[in-house]
Amino acid sequence: MTQAVSTAARAGGSRVRLFGFLLLLAGWGLVLAAIVLLAADVPRGAFVLAGMGVEIVGLVVVIRSHPLPRGTHE
Repeated sequence: MTQAVSTAARAGGSRVRLFGFLLLLAGWGLVLAAIVLLAADVPRGAFVLAGMGVEIVGLVVVIRSHPLPRGTHE
């Protein structure tokens, strides 16, 4: 029973990790699109900050999806 739970948890973690990497790519896309498409400074800055926020969320999701190795508790 615990083996099945462990396998399911790993599969769910890989999906979450994939979602985090997709968020990182989406953030980059948002930043690059804002720089290329927007001419005014205020909207461009707002979209760049929003893209950076998406990247930060993606990075947090990726980091939190990596399991800690067993036996490293101090």
